[in-house]
Parts: sequence; structure tokens; C-alpha cells
Amino acid sequence: MMISGHMWNQIRGPPYVVSGPKGEVQYIVPGQMQQIGIESHIITLLYATCAVCIILLGIHVPAMKETKQRISVILLTAILLLAYSAVMYLFRIKSAGYPYRLLF
Repeated sequence: MMISGHMWNQIRGPPYVVSGPKGEVQYIVPGQMQQIGIESHIITLLYATCAVCIILLGIHVPAMKETKQRISVILLTAILLLAYSAVMYLFRIKSAGYPYRLLF
């Protein structure tokens, strides 16, 4: 939770969502000095997804039978790749000069 900016939200009290220039709802606000409430929830969900995938890959999957184990490894690795790629994509939105990306 603290990595996602939860404490910043507690101190500053930003709005939960804001409207964009065309009236649409914005979930991520560009810029490093701005943040909204839902943004920290999105980041927390992505980091939690990555953590759960790593824990399952390290503890639960080795105890499975071979066929289920292969399917689980492929599925959990794909989910981990997508979630971490989304985190890096959000970093690029927040910091325009961020040079790294995976899928997006």
C-alpha cells in the first residue's frame, strides 16, 4: 500500500477521480506531483497480483503434478508479465522520460 502512494493520499486528501479535458473520467493523472485516489488502488492491485503470482510460483506450483504444474507455470507467468508490464506502463504515464517497457 505504501509504495502505491497511499500515505500521500492520506496527507494531501486528493479527489478519488477527476474529469479529463473532454469530460471523461481520468484514472491516472500524468505528472509526478499529482495523484488521485483511484490511482493508488490500481497500483496496489497490480503489485498484489505480482506478489500473489510469485508466491504461488514458489510455494504452491512445485507441489502439483506435472501436467497441472506446466499449465500453472505458463498461466501464472503470463499473468505476472501482464501485471508488471501494466505497472511499467503506468510509470511511463507518470514520468514521461521513463525508458523501459515490456509489452505495452
